[in-house]
Amino acid sequence: MRVTIELQPGRDDGILAWLEAQGNRSEAIREALRAQVGRQGVTLEDVYAAVMDSRQMISGMTSGRAVDSRLQISGMTDADVAGTELAAERLGQLGL
Repeated sequence: MRVTIELQPGRDDGILAWLEAQGNRSEAIREALRAQVGRQGVTLEDVYAAVMDSRQMISGMTSGRAVDSRLQISGMTDADVAGTELAAERLGQLGL
């Protein structure tokens, strides 16, 4: 069975960036949907996983770069900015 969805630039930028990073988009989408089906709220494990994902993204972006106290990173690329937005979106999805 084929199911089609429409994603819109601007509104769905985080999803689009996540999809671009996936090797097998169909499998990644299936896994993400399975993880959400029947979900009973946010667990401590969810929060920990989101924080660790964000930490890993930020660590990768700041590697070898100067970071000031406001987390402004010298030499950030558009991909880095998309990564931070994706990390923020993942934390926001927790509904905290």
